Amino acid sequence: MSSLSVPLVVVHFLDTNEVEVMPMNWAYTENDILGYYWPNIKKVEKILLAVKMQQQPVKSLWSNYPIRVFYEYAACIVYLGSIGGCDLTTTVYEVLKKVLTYELAYTYNFSGTNGKSCFASLNLVDLIFDVVKINPRTATETMTAVRKKIQNWVQHAGDHLPKSLKNGGRAPALNLSDDGAGNLSAEI
Repeated sequence: MSSLSVPLVVVHFLDTNEVEVMPMNWAYTENDILGYYWPNIKKVEKILLAVKMQQQPVKSLWSNYPIRVFYEYAACIVYLGSIGGCDLTTTVYEVLKKVLTYELAYTYNFSGTNGKSCFASLNLVDLIFDVVKINPRTATETMTAVRKKIQNWVQHAGDHLPKSLKNGGRAPALNLSDDGAGNLSAEI
């Protein structure tokens, strides 16, 4: 489990509709609106290091965003750990269903390719691993095994959505005209 001294929280960024685990010391309140400072860092590894090192926000350099706090990290681990699961697949999938909607998960893939956001870069991966480690039936599982289960769940999140929520459904179909020339048809 996490050995961080500053409490972590699971937050929902309202502007971007993203979910992330962040240190509580990055939060602020202004005019009764809760917000978070976010480092203007491009490399995911450096952002993760800033979270783990609980870097103090540089308010003049960091961006700020309105958020909604879901859970304090330790309480979140206890709550999500209470869901249980008889094996790794059940544990990971049930936690993911509690933390994300299928619609939000559909905007991600594990590596962040094809115009989707990168799930692997989220601190939620560590949160789910911590939940897996407190379940006696899954405590010996590795991070690699957990990541594979997360990857599979995220990959198939769209299977639970109607076509209208899948950015217009499939890619446009190839429409062959009478002369045999191929034209793309944008039937949405």
